[in-house]
Amino acid sequence: RTLPSVLRALGLFDLTLGGMYYVFQAPTTKDVTRSPTLADLKSRHIADWLRERRNDAHFVQTSQFFAEQYRHWRDEGDPAAGELLQRRLEQFARFRGFSTVLLLNAQGEGFWTEGASHTEIAPLLQETARKAALEPQVLWLGPYRDSRDRLHLDFIAPLAAAGAKPPLVVLH
Repeated sequence: RTLPSVLRALGLFDLTLGGMYYVFQAPTTKDVTRSPTLADLKSRHIADWLRERRNDAHFVQTSQFFAEQYRHWRDEGDPAAGELLQRRLEQFARFRGFSTVLLLNAQGEGFWTEGASHTEIAPLLQETARKAALEPQVLWLGPYRDSRDRLHLDFIAPLAAAGAKPPLVVLH
C-alpha cells in the first residue's frame, strides 16, 4: 500500500518540478528566441524614422511656397515674406519633431536660426552644406558633436527652386 502512495507522490513531485521549470525557464528561452525579431523591429523602426526625416527634408527642398517666400524676402526686400517663411519653417520643424531649424547661404554661413539672430555653425555642417548647395540634393549629417559636445543629427535641404545659389534649410 505504501509503494503506490510513494510512486504517486514521486510522480506529483516530478510534475511539480517540470511545471516550475516551464514557468521559470520558458520565458527566458522565449526571450532569447525573440531577440533577433526585436532587434529587427528596432532596426526597421530606426530606418523608417530616418526615411521619414529625409522625406521631410525633401518636402522642404521641393516646396514652391518656401522658395517663393525666400525670393520675396531676400531678392525683393519684403520683410513680411521673411517673417512668414521663418514662422512656417518653425511650425513645420516643430510639427515634424525637429528641435531647431536654421537657414544657411550657399557657403554654409548662417543668416537665420529659430529663436536667435546668430548661432555657431559647426565646421562639419558648413562643409556638408556647401556640398548640398553644389549638388543640390538633400544630405544628412551625423550624428556628430559640436564644439559644446552636444549631439546633432542634421538634414540639409537646399531650396532648389530659389535660384542658382540656393539657401539651405537645416533641420536639427
